[in-house]
Amino acid sequence: MIIPKLVKLFVKEPDNPSSPSMRQKYAIVCSEIGICLNIVLCVGKLMAGITSGSVAIMADGFNNLADAGGALISMFGFLFAGIGASQKHLFGHGRIEWLIGLFTSFTVIYMGIELIKISWEAISSPSPVIFDIKIFAVLFFAIIIKLYMYYYNKKIGRQIDSSAMRAVAVDSFSDAIATAVVLLSMVVSRFTSIHALDGWCGIMVSICIIYAGYKTAIETINRIIGVSPEPKILAEVREIVDRYPQIIGIYNPIVHDYGLGQMIMSMHIEADAAVSTDKFQVVSEEIAYELYEKLGCSCTIQMDFIVTDEKDRQEIYARLFPALEHIHADIEVETLRILKNESYKSIVLDLLLPVQLQKMDIAVSGIVEKSIQSLNKNYRVILKIRFKKRKSAHRLGGLTHGK
Repeated sequence: MIIPKLVKLFVKEPDNPSSPSMRQKYAIVCSEIGICLNIVLCVGKLMAGITSGSVAIMADGFNNLADAGGALISMFGFLFAGIGASQKHLFGHGRIEWLIGLFTSFTVIYMGIELIKISWEAISSPSPVIFDIKIFAVLFFAIIIKLYMYYYNKKIGRQIDSSAMRAVAVDSFSDAIATAVVLLSMVVSRFTSIHALDGWCGIMVSICIIYAGYKTAIETINRIIGVSPEPKILAEVREIVDRYPQIIGIYNPIVHDYGLGQMIMSMHIEADAAVSTDKFQVVSEEIAYELYEKLGCSCTIQMDFIVTDEKDRQEIYARLFPALEHIHADIEVETLRILKNESYKSIVLDLLLPVQLQKMDIAVSGIVEKSIQSLNKNYRVILKIRFKKRKSAHRLGGLTHGK
């Protein structure tokens, strides 16, 4: 393959694409190749479109020109994203890559809308399309090139976890399909008198382009807004933590993704109350260092000493369940944790309430705190409430509780 050879030529550590600097270099090399290939395709298709009189081919050529411009913008985006931290942006500029990916998606959607207008004109005023074996060859090789661009952008986009490159991959695949449809319409028009077919194929191509742009835009917007940590990352964190027998659980892991592999993590790790504070501190520092070494993320760890005595837990459930069921039968207790402090115990509760109880969260908090503290005045309640839209499959009394 050409791409891996170029990557090895320009990237010093091609086998380590996970580091931010290597991700940036991978992306820039692929963007430069994309610019060159799209310009070649644009010139070839415009010449073929002018020669044949096909609106669909010329529209496809302008689409490649837009792709070249998008690749150029992406390249500058990766360059800016790799600037690193500054006084105003302490976590770097990696999220610029996401903004560039979003801009590319909107550009694709805009181009699709413009192509619909051009194609409709071709339907309203159809004209015969000239068939030539050279034009056929240009379109055929354009399909091969676009499929190859889809392959390497998708592969490397996964390796370096780049939403912008995945967007380019989807766009390349839609371009290949679009060119194939144009080629098919050209062949059909050669043997029939359906001259408006060229315009209808242009419409279909435009719809494919708009859908591809919409799909990648939604993916990028979700990432900008914030999504749950990837299962792969959580599995790696769990694997690291499980190596330490002193740790009995992880609670509330939060991952902030700043792009280009720059992640900030926070989580609670739980140990039996019998473990010494010094030992727990050493273990938490070792976990944080291992996360930095293997995942490249900085991690803030909260140490929680857990009371593992089931007697306290069952007493709290016995007092809490009737109180909550009196409010609403569909309230769920997601988590109940008992933390040991010097002179008191913290009861950490995560409740999941039906959405119709949104205005009753303060009242629910008061009832929960009162019912638990009636067991022991040294209990301090730490309550988190979330709301659900759908009714739970099981009732409150049948819950299995977590640590």
